[in-house]
Amino acid sequence: MLFVASRLYSTGANGIFGTQMACSGKLHSMPAQALQSPAVLSAARDFARRVALTWPMQSAMLFGSQARGNSHICSDTDVAVLLHGAPGDFVATKLALDDVAYDVLLDSGIRIQPLPIWEGEWAHPEQYSNPRLLENIAREGLAL
Repeated sequence: MLFVASRLYSTGANGIFGTQMACSGKLHSMPAQALQSPAVLSAARDFARRVALTWPMQSAMLFGSQARGNSHICSDTDVAVLLHGAPGDFVATKLALDDVAYDVLLDSGIRIQPLPIWEGEWAHPEQYSNPRLLENIAREGLAL
C-alpha cells in the first residue's frame, strides 16, 4: 500500500486561492474527521445553489464519507441531486452536473462528485439500478 501526497496550487483571478492535496495509491490508517469540514459543507452548499439556478432540483444531500465524518484528505465530496420530473439521460445529466462541480472546484479546491437522482427513482429505490446506494443516502445523507 502506498500513499503519495503533493501540494497543488490553483490560481484564479485573484492569484493563488488555496491548496489541496493530490493523492494516488491506496490509503490506510488516516485519521477520521469528527465532523464535516466547514469548507466541504460550504462547497457542497455552493454546488447545490448553482445547480438549483438551472436545474429542476428538489433537494441536495451530502452523502458518503464526508457525511459520515470518516473522510480522509483524498476523499471526494459526494452530493446527491434529487431532480423533479421523469428520469432523464443519466450520463448527460451527470456530465452537466460535473461541469458545475468543476466550477466549484476552481473556486474552493473541493472536489464534488454529483449523483443525479430523479424523484421517481427516489420514491422507488427498489427499481433503481443500485437500491442499496439510495438506501445509504437516505440513511446517512445530510440535507444541504
